[in-house]
Amino acid sequence: YGISPPRVVPNGRRKPADRGQRTPAGAAASPFAFTAGRLWDEGKNARTLDRAAARMRLPLLAAGDLKGPNAAQFAPEHLRSLGRLSDQDVARWLAGSPIYASAARYEPFGLGVLEAASAGCALVLSDIPTFRELWDEAAIFIAPDDDAGFAHAIEMVAADPAIRTRLGAEARARAETYTVEAMTAGVLEAYRAVLTGPPLRAGMPA
Repeated sequence: YGISPPRVVPNGRRKPADRGQRTPAGAAASPFAFTAGRLWDEGKNARTLDRAAARMRLPLLAAGDLKGPNAAQFAPEHLRSLGRLSDQDVARWLAGSPIYASAARYEPFGLGVLEAASAGCALVLSDIPTFRELWDEAAIFIAPDDDAGFAHAIEMVAADPAIRTRLGAEARARAETYTVEAMTAGVLEAYRAVLTGPPLRAGMPA
């Protein structure tokens, strides 16, 4: 479109209104790990986390559909599936300050990670360009297929309250930059730049 460099407008999300509600029974009694998303989706790579769960002492809980279109499905053997949850239910689990894990192979943005960061969860994420761009210095990064690495990182964070607190604070601070207001302002500024720029010539892409 003749714009160089491209204008980047990160996604934003409002904080759930009920974040202060009680967590499910036992959720905050001891450290646990949590993930959320389309578990059936190969791109979300839940199988790495399932293998990691077999290596860990603490539980790894997963929210999301196990079955998708075209007969796609995921049958976990070691992580605990919570099934598809409402936004409010996910918020209640996140209020227990779990260690949030995502082993995604690719991700346009990752709203689930943003929601967890907004709740002050420590982040253990796959080392992919998107997550590095958004969460560098606010998360621990592991190669997407390294289940042993995920297990070690999650248990290391769970065993050290100081690390959990620091990572959670860093994630929350970074999440505060990815707001709906900032996203709206970025989109409006992009339109404003187009409307006030030179008119398109015949044959130029619209």
